[in-house]
Amino acid sequence: MDAPHQPAPPSAPRPSSGPSFPDLPAVPTDLPSLPDSVPGGNSAGGEDVDFDDLTRRFEDLKKKK
Repeated sequence: MDAPHQPAPPSAPRPSSGPSFPDLPAVPTDLPSLPDSVPGGNSAGGEDVDFDDLTRRFEDLKKKK
């Protein structure tokens, strides 16, 4: 048996005038590529941070003052 065809529920009413947004500049596509790591430092991408070493070095720096 075929189920009787039911009309789709009415969609939510849309405001006739939506919020007004300022015209924004286009996103540039000619940006330079960034290096994988910062010169003189380790890359932050996915590497584990040794917090014990970091804490020790921070404490050493505080003692120097």
